[in-house]
Order: sequence, then C-alpha cells, then structure tokens
Amino acid sequence: MDRDDKHSQYNTIKRLQKNYLIRAGESLSQIIPGSGVKPASQIKRLEKEIKQIQEEINRQREAEMLAQLNDTSGKNREENNPRIAEFVALLKDKKEQLQRLEIC
Repeated sequence: MDRDDKHSQYNTIKRLQKNYLIRAGESLSQIIPGSGVKPASQIKRLEKEIKQIQEEINRQREAEMLAQLNDTSGKNREENNPRIAEFVALLKDKKEQLQRLEIC
C-alpha cells in the first residue's frame, strides 16, 4: 500500500515555474486561470509581430514601387495589392490585441 500512496503523491506534483512545485490533483490549467503567459511577455511578443508585419508591408510597397518604375511587370502589381491588404488587416488585428492587453 505504501508503494501505491507514493506513486499517487508523485502524480499530484506539478511544476508551476522553474523553482516552484505544488501538489494538486487536478490539471493546473483548471486551477489557475489564464494562458500562463505573463502580460508583459505577451505585449512584447505582439509588438515584435507588429514590427515584422510593418516591415513586410514596407517590402511589398517597395516592390510595388519598383515594379511601377520598371512598368514591365503589371502582373506583379496585381499580385502585391491583395498581399498588402492582407498584411494591413493582420496589422490592424494585432494592434487591437495589443490595445486590449495594455488596458488590462
């Protein structure tokens, strides 16, 4: 019986962070609300994604301007316009997420 008790106790230990162990019978996601990501870290990640999206939009616009100067690749212009619109919509969504996180 001691062996079964030790095994069940071992199964109830969960790691909260690097140095914190707790004994819980349930899953930690049910006990602790949220995603487990610190808000500051989530904000930094979103800011990094926003920066990458803005850089990609700038690259697409630069390619579009170069295509206009060359005026030989009208097909490329048509391909870039929907991509830019897609990136702009994604950028708008990320900025809204960032505002929600900063408010909380």
